[in-house]
Amino acid sequence: MKEGGVNKKRLKVDTVIDYVKSISKPFLTVFVQTDLALISASDWAIKLNDTSEYFNSAQRKKYLYYFSVFLIESEIVKDLCIDDIEVAPVQSMVDANLVSASHASAILEHLSHSLNNSKVELYAYLLMCFCFYSGLRRNEAAKLYFGDIQLSPVVPNRGEFDWVLLFMRPNIIRDLKTPSAKRELPLDALWPKEHLAKLRSFYDVQKNTENKPSNSLLFNCSTSVNKAYELLTRLMHYFTKDNTLRVHHLRHSFANWTWCRLNPNLVLMGKQCSSIFEGDLFDQGFIEHFNKRLKIKENTRSKMFFLSHFLGHKATVSTMNSYLHLKDIQYFIVMNQTYTVSKYFLSECVGRAHFKESIPGESLIERIELYSIKQEQDYSIPYAGKIFDLITPSFKGFTHKVEVDKKIKLLDYAKALKSLELYSVNDTALTYSLPVVQVKRLYDNALSISKEYPRKGKKLPLIPNFPSLDNTKDGLKRVSSQKAFYYLCQKFDTLLSQNNVAFSEAFDALQILKYAAAGKNFALRCPEEQVIRNFLNLCIKFKLKSVFVKLVVAITTLCTLRFDDFLFRV
Repeated sequence: MKEGGVNKKRLKVDTVIDYVKSISKPFLTVFVQTDLALISASDWAIKLNDTSEYFNSAQRKKYLYYFSVFLIESEIVKDLCIDDIEVAPVQSMVDANLVSASHASAILEHLSHSLNNSKVELYAYLLMCFCFYSGLRRNEAAKLYFGDIQLSPVVPNRGEFDWVLLFMRPNIIRDLKTPSAKRELPLDALWPKEHLAKLRSFYDVQKNTENKPSNSLLFNCSTSVNKAYELLTRLMHYFTKDNTLRVHHLRHSFANWTWCRLNPNLVLMGKQCSSIFEGDLFDQGFIEHFNKRLKIKENTRSKMFFLSHFLGHKATVSTMNSYLHLKDIQYFIVMNQTYTVSKYFLSECVGRAHFKESIPGESLIERIELYSIKQEQDYSIPYAGKIFDLITPSFKGFTHKVEVDKKIKLLDYAKALKSLELYSVNDTALTYSLPVVQVKRLYDNALSISKEYPRKGKKLPLIPNFPSLDNTKDGLKRVSSQKAFYYLCQKFDTLLSQNNVAFSEAFDALQILKYAAAGKNFALRCPEEQVIRNFLNLCIKFKLKSVFVKLVVAITTLCTLRFDDFLFRV
């Protein structure tokens, strides 16, 4: 409602009335006896799904999706996961953010140092394991009973695999999302030995020493559970530098990495060209135990059903369409090792060239050897560094604010903003060596400007129509607009470094954009004298000549005397 819907820039009055009428009755039917200040995000998801049953029209159910997005973006229910809302439009909006096995190991290692001193860190450690290694939903993991876990009475020797079974079933304080969410999970095949040993130790202390009954909660302090989830979220944000990650992404990560483990050849090939398949989770012996425990054959479609069962899905279609985000990369890993083209096809498309000896991890274009230097320059791939390799896990400085030492130039911001037209915030920050926070703030500011300026008519584009930002000097004749843009960026950087201009002056000067005329290619038509004065003062500091400024004065009822006075003052 606030932003004008998902696809529409503004809503008509009739649409608003239809929206309110459609959603008010189902919402009040379900929530009328609920204290909204007390229910958790998972309870919101359950009740919103119940609300969908009271819509008379399938088309009207999409309003429930719009309402859920509003709840998240307005931070009324900021932990609500949109993937939990069972409405048709939601299925195409699944987030594909994943947490790698190395990231998870680093987070768990950081938490392991405080297990004996803090209940929050202990809960965070085990909840991380349940969500990342078992694929449990947030609410499923938080409200497990002791009776849901079955341990082998024989404690394994050092280096041996344990036997632990988890029964995912409804209980008095928590229902499952769907009937198909009832499932059994072999934790000894899913959790690395080190983490499973800590679960056994925690279970034995609570169950045997304190005589906890089977129908008591595994995590009996709801306040500590909520703080543990908040801690996990902050740790994921800090280490991955991705502030969009939530606990639910651990479940998506489990789906993708488990699918790789169900296909051992995929892991073997992947290790040759990527570092994402490193760590205990992808140990060859652990994968063999995993497949032996499940009695899986190599070539069988039952793998899809195994994964769907682990996630508690009714059909494999939900799993394949909404959870496996690495299918294209996996296809590339498998096919790239053997894919080639004929010599005739190569000569027709590329010219005089031949294939070098195949090296694991190289793509097709990297295996082509060209005959001439010019061909090499035209077709070769410039080295971009190991941007896909993971950074060595480290939590140094986690509790401290990270300061940015690099002086960022205006042209760097322009290139980053142009890149955001096609790439994500994290990819852009990595490409231009900028802090993720700064790039996110840059995008938010651009979004705010595109919504507010100008004050009437069509708004400014989110990404400005920059001239070419290619900084290659050789063989490139820059057009006048590009030269002018480079000059303005460099001049502004110089003025800032010499303290000859302040950001507040630039902000005041650019308020003239409020009066841009969209129908005239955003020409500046400003009736405010002070706004014009601020803009021209900035132009003077840039040392722009008069030929660069075209001033047109529209006279209405302004007398000659006042007009002369106006020109003198300007």
